[in-house]
Amino acid sequence: MGDTTGKARRASILGLGLMGGSLAWSLRRAGWEVRAYDRDRSCLQYAAERKIIDGGYNGIATAVAGAQLVCLAVPPAEVLPLGREIAPHLAPGCIVTDVVSVKEGIVSGMMDVLPDTVYYVGGHPMAGSEQGGIRAASPYLLVGAPYILTPVSTTAPHALDFMVELVKTVRARPLLMPPAEHDYWVAGMSHLPYITAVALCHLVARLEGDEDTPANIAARGFRDTTRIASSDPLLWRDICLENREQILPLLRTYRGIIAEMEMVLEKGEKDGLSRYFATGKSLRDSLFEGGKPDGFASATGSPAAGEDPGSGR
Repeated sequence: MGDTTGKARRASILGLGLMGGSLAWSLRRAGWEVRAYDRDRSCLQYAAERKIIDGGYNGIATAVAGAQLVCLAVPPAEVLPLGREIAPHLAPGCIVTDVVSVKEGIVSGMMDVLPDTVYYVGGHPMAGSEQGGIRAASPYLLVGAPYILTPVSTTAPHALDFMVELVKTVRARPLLMPPAEHDYWVAGMSHLPYITAVALCHLVARLEGDEDTPANIAARGFRDTTRIASSDPLLWRDICLENREQILPLLRTYRGIIAEMEMVLEKGEKDGLSRYFATGKSLRDSLFEGGKPDGFASATGSPAAGEDPGSGR
């Protein structure tokens, strides 16, 4: 893989939550030596016992020592402070990346705080779960999932090539996108869905009647629609605040769409309501052809995101 071909490959994962733990596990299964840093010793112990990592450290300097790859897998608000902290300890030629779902401010900030002797490429795996923490990690979480890389004009070509190959190594699908474009699209396809799922839960909480009824009648439709609302609220607070310039205009557009549907429903317009529903069905079917989940299975039989192609699932 790039400059590391034929050499021992050492990765350092800083933060062992769902994404950091899953990436660490995937890299270790691909033959990398994986070191990890986390403030929670129990996370490091859990990961070491299950051979998700080779070594766990509570000190930054030790964790990143000699690493060819360093990945910051922490919430958005912690990325730049952590970048400043690791900067003096990075090996020359090291490639630094992250997995944060907001990119424009993070990318420009990381390019400023890191030394000229290392290389940075922003990253965002489009995979996840409403469950968090190392105990929810899976070596198959990234399989088949889109993995967005966000290069800028100053990104070193060899570093970008390295990251593209790394993404393929963990069996995800590399996709290149400028940071601002990334933030626009994920605002609509990731961040706004979280907000609407939370809003729907608030609506149910305000319904009048027997307070036990929602739990008794909640079925798959409600569960699937609101699944993401069970995610870490503090993490999503940081994400939404960091990307609010992209989220707010789309939220206003979404409110307009709801208002249009309300008007059609109020007037009892069968044809208009049918068109709204049919348009939504058509778009979703085109995105997830064949009932595919977060990733996609192509006509050639690529696995869906989160599935092990050798498992028979």
